[in-house]
Amino acid sequence: PIVIEYLKYRFPIGHNHMYLPEYTYINHQSALNNADAVQAYLDKEVRLGAMLGPFPVKPFTWIAVSPMLCRDKDNGTAKRVIVDLSYPAGRSVNDGIDKEDYLGASIDLSLPSALSLKHRIRELGKDAWLWSVDLIRAYRQLRGDPLDYPLLGLHWEGLWYVDSSIAFGLRTGALPMQTVTQSIIEILETKGHRALAYI
Repeated sequence: PIVIEYLKYRFPIGHNHMYLPEYTYINHQSALNNADAVQAYLDKEVRLGAMLGPFPVKPFTWIAVSPMLCRDKDNGTAKRVIVDLSYPAGRSVNDGIDKEDYLGASIDLSLPSALSLKHRIRELGKDAWLWSVDLIRAYRQLRGDPLDYPLLGLHWEGLWYVDSSIAFGLRTGALPMQTVTQSIIEILETKGHRALAYI
């Protein structure tokens, strides 16, 4: 039931410290060196409703702004834009999120590995059917709690953006995704299917 509530009313990031994070309007050099990739990312996320903006002025009286950086994707031909929510060290958005507790519950996150899949296939035997689904925008399909929006600001080319989805780089980012996929797995298993959610 709690998963339905989160899907309906959106996932909080779990920031619970009394202090407000420090902010920066300067992005990391890797983002500045890949300006076209960053702009394409922002445009795409806004178009898909996963980000709000661009705003010519600050959308909130106070807003935390985290820097962006770029990394090569696994294939080496594309760039992944990551929001550095761990910057600056000691006073970042991630520093305000508890490592062991999420919304009053102890964090017990164990992610399946490729070895888990291997064991599952061996259990089922050689005549088992196997299929996979790649949730390319898995994190970005889940929306964040609007009350957290002031903690999820971005600044680029003099404009302001607000991340309204689960950011890649958020300490609690895997929790909402794993919560939803585990719920789907439980539904599938009640129907006789075996499944794993691999991140």
